[in-house]
Amino acid sequence: MFKNLKLLFIILIFPFLIMECKSNSLEDNVKISLGISKPSINFYTDNLLKIIDKYPDIHVSIFYSKTGKNKTIPKDYMERFNLFMESIKPTFFVNTNNTNLELKDPEYRITIYIEEKPIYLINIFNEKYISINPWDGSYPPDIIDISPIHERINIYNLCDYIIKNNIEK
Repeated sequence: MFKNLKLLFIILIFPFLIMECKSNSLEDNVKISLGISKPSINFYTDNLLKIIDKYPDIHVSIFYSKTGKNKTIPKDYMERFNLFMESIKPTFFVNTNNTNLELKDPEYRITIYIEEKPIYLINIFNEKYISINPWDGSYPPDIIDISPIHERINIYNLCDYIIKNNIEK
């Protein structure tokens, strides 16, 4: 009886999973065939800056992938986070079409919340590269070279300090 229910469940659910996977790639194929591309190389970053200006009381969470630690950036350090975001210049953005960057498994993942809802992700791969994208974005993420940013406000150093020194709210 249970075997039949499992089989029926698999038969009914499997097509929906396949359709869901195909619908994402279908959407990408439609965008490519229509010539719809990301409006600018810094599209998501500009939108995030507008959101930060509009909602000054955002909640920022850091996840450290090596240990699984999760911390919230204390209010005392939010000024550094905002300074970092404001210090990103257009020349820092990396055109992924012209480079062969292999950015996988970020060391830190920052999630930005507004009113308890996650809206943006910042993946910090290393001391040099980060990516910024919305929680549900349809374009490739913005890739940014953060090495020119002063180490005092560099997001990698900020996350490293908060996680490794066990800074609390």
